[in-house]
Amino acid sequence: IPAEPLFRSRSMYEWIEDGYTYFGEFELNKKHGYGTLKWKEGITYEGQFFRNQMNGYAIIKFPENKIYRGQMNNGKMEGFGEFCWGMEKKYFGYYKNDKRNGFGIFLWSIPFIKKSEEFDDLDKNKIKGYIGFWNEGNMNGVGLKIGDGKIKYGIWKNGIKQEKEAENEEKRRK
Repeated sequence: IPAEPLFRSRSMYEWIEDGYTYFGEFELNKKHGYGTLKWKEGITYEGQFFRNQMNGYAIIKFPENKIYRGQMNNGKMEGFGEFCWGMEKKYFGYYKNDKRNGFGIFLWSIPFIKKSEEFDDLDKNKIKGYIGFWNEGNMNGVGLKIGDGKIKYGIWKNGIKQEKEAENEEKRRK
């Protein structure tokens, strides 16, 4: 007989010494199933758990109007997700180990569209971003950089555009 009863239930637990509260499903005394975890710092995780780990689809709300919606694996952002910094910046793409990794779109200057405006009237010179591949959180591989009304094709390594390689790729494509 175990010292503590093993249970599967829906309960509210509060761990004041650890600075968080959890409300959700348990199995064998572990967070398992759907639940909400809130930290005293103002972060809220709402999503799936598997044997005490954040796994599956989740929504994480951070202070200062930041929000992540996407896949989690062993407590890390992994798989497809969307991260928004208010209305100013957005990333849609793949993550690995909490970092942008694989194909993704990162817009860091997004002009507001008023209800009275049409998308065609939007000042496209104000849109800035990158569409392409990432590795360890850096632009890495083939991509398009958008800014000042221009689209620049390039090859990046660790966030730095590789001028020679981009020129060679351009020549090869012609």
